[in-house]
Amino acid sequence: KTPNDAMLWSSLGDATRNAEYYEKAWEMSNHKLAAPMRGLGELYLEVEKFAEAVECFDKALTLNPIFGADWFSMGWAAIKTKQWERASFCYTRNVQLDMQDGHSW
Repeated sequence: KTPNDAMLWSSLGDATRNAEYYEKAWEMSNHKLAAPMRGLGELYLEVEKFAEAVECFDKALTLNPIFGADWFSMGWAAIKTKQWERASFCYTRNVQLDMQDGHSW
């Protein structure tokens, strides 16, 4: 039986590192759950698909803009795609959320 819980599908994506599960969770949530885009963004970082990672983190942060780690990750992906202003904004936002995060400084 297929569960109808988007968070479960996102967790399955985390466990298997399978992009299809994140995409299913994203659709199942009607694009209202940040976790699938966060997980897919992290997966894209791992395989060096940086432009795709930026898109995913952007969607996740639109839904949950106070998740500092996403700002940091999107900043890294933005650097890798030479989006300097976006990267600067992301790292600044991360520091605003967590002034103790030395990586963003």
